[in-house]
Amino acid sequence: MPLSAAQILKIKSMNKLNIPLSLIITALMTILGWFVINWFDSCRDRNNKLRDLKTEYLIDAYVKIASGAGTNMYLNDPKYQEDFRSALINIQLFGSEKEIELIQNAINKKTINDSIYIIDLDPILFELRKSLRDELNITQTDKKIQWINFQKNN
Repeated sequence: MPLSAAQILKIKSMNKLNIPLSLIITALMTILGWFVINWFDSCRDRNNKLRDLKTEYLIDAYVKIASGAGTNMYLNDPKYQEDFRSALINIQLFGSEKEIELIQNAINKKTINDSIYIIDLDPILFELRKSLRDELNITQTDKKIQWINFQKNN
């Protein structure tokens, strides 16, 4: 709705410093723009920090799980057990819906053989690898994860 002549005169009379109306509007738009840009920057920074934190924790979880996967030499090692628990917690905190589901399925499907829990970790590691490679913009691979076991000489 256009302003009437009386409204324009009223606005001009309020402008006792004789500052052009276009300059006032420009200044207000600039100030508003600073606030909007600052808000968007803070949102972007918060999202980047969250992404970095999530990636860091999931890489750590992947390494902790993979360090003992495919072998039974770490099962009685309290440090590996604690690392494994920590990895499960981090995945359930920062992981995707699918990663959390895989962890829960693996834990629920564990089998007991001579008091040893047997958990298939490959699906979890495959999914973690896939999501981390996506997050880090690394080309995907369908290659199977290979394990090597070292035996202690007594």
